[in-house]
Amino acid sequence: MFWNIERGLQWELIRTALTDSAQFRKRIGAGQSISDRGWRKAEEELLAFQHADIIILNEVDLGMKRTKYADVARELAEAAGMSYAFGVEFVEVDPLYTGGARIEMQTPALSQELAEDLRADPVRYRGLHGNAILTRFPIRSARIERLSECYDWYGEEVRSIAALEQGKRWAAHKAFSERIVREVRRGGRMSLIVELEVPGVSEPVTVVSTHLEDRAKLSCRQQQMGEVVRQVRSIPGLLLIGGDLNTSGTDGTPTSLSYEIKKRVSDPHFWVKQGIQWFTPLGIPFYIGGPLNFWKNFHDPTAINIPVFAPNRARRLFQDLRQFPFADGSRLDFTGDHTRSGNGRPGTLANSNQRTWKGFHPTFYLERHYWGLGSYRLDWLFVKTALPSGGVNLFRPSQPQTLSYFNELGKERLSDHRAITVELERSPDGSESNECSFSDDHRSGYSTHSSTSGIPRFSAATRAQANMI
Repeated sequence: MFWNIERGLQWELIRTALTDSAQFRKRIGAGQSISDRGWRKAEEELLAFQHADIIILNEVDLGMKRTKYADVARELAEAAGMSYAFGVEFVEVDPLYTGGARIEMQTPALSQELAEDLRADPVRYRGLHGNAILTRFPIRSARIERLSECYDWYGEEVRSIAALEQGKRWAAHKAFSERIVREVRRGGRMSLIVELEVPGVSEPVTVVSTHLEDRAKLSCRQQQMGEVVRQVRSIPGLLLIGGDLNTSGTDGTPTSLSYEIKKRVSDPHFWVKQGIQWFTPLGIPFYIGGPLNFWKNFHDPTAINIPVFAPNRARRLFQDLRQFPFADGSRLDFTGDHTRSGNGRPGTLANSNQRTWKGFHPTFYLERHYWGLGSYRLDWLFVKTALPSGGVNLFRPSQPQTLSYFNELGKERLSDHRAITVELERSPDGSESNECSFSDDHRSGYSTHSSTSGIPRFSAATRAQANMI
């Protein structure tokens, strides 16, 4: 399972969802009615969440006021009886939190009230934010690999926001009720790479949690993803990569008038497009084709790219991943067999990421969206299944799901992202001697104890192998 949990703002409800469905319904339904049909669908998703053997997380807080100074990864892991690894992505150093700066309001009293509201407790504040991996398997090793910087989260956020960027943020708030706030912090995007000891598999299973930059050009996100796979290129065996790749197909670089002018002047596609529109008979069809191209790319960043006429610049990232050769001769699974897609829909990546009638199920929704506008497929799971011994695919992805009901069941969403899951089923041509089941059966070799939710847990001795970076 992969989930961007939006800093863990609702971590207490997420913890309940992970451990006790009945209690979750009681808490989430307080003051509102939940239909039986809606609850049945949510309960199915809760079971998938609760029985996941590997949970990959983005946007996890540790010691932040906004999440009650909790160690969110630890809270979730301990509640579920899982081992975990946590990797620091950023250290939040906004002087508004530490008392080094303040915002002046209409009156001194209001200014002081706001300062007290923002200021963090210096004893409990740690200001850490990053990625995590929770698992029912023992953790053999964990490490962080840094990615290239696409945006300076300290210098750019401290600097005054340009007038055009202020306008964009105002428009986002008014049109989509989306609050875009500054985040002054040190650090940068990275990969958290964990090796797991899985019963019945001779080599470690490698799991990667990564989060690509949103405030960047598409080319920089493409570069970062290339670094992610190169970091694990020589690792043999089963590999799982989960992350918010911010594949919106847009340039998220904070903008200014000069930046917008430079971007167009330096883009050859812009000049070709202008020439076609103004000096050829194709101008009118070109304008008509714009909405059609938008629809082609809508919720499908893997759609075909036709330069100038029907561009899809987000596709390049996926093409690079599809063609990337690992040292053992294997590649990431991009198959789309309808018998394993879970909903009968074939197509690229359909066996590891749930497709719908048009593209993929969206995983991110702005607070206010219109007829699907303001929703994106940002989150992805990738699986490398080939093992070096004879090139046999021991496992293959199947039955992918995008979990939406339990996330949006209450008055407030648990996260602005939806969780996604994939099952790893044994390949029919796999070796019997390497058989491993990602189900309750694999726990028989370990000391476990039961919980009130009926989920087998690893013992405290097993949890002691957890790593925190």
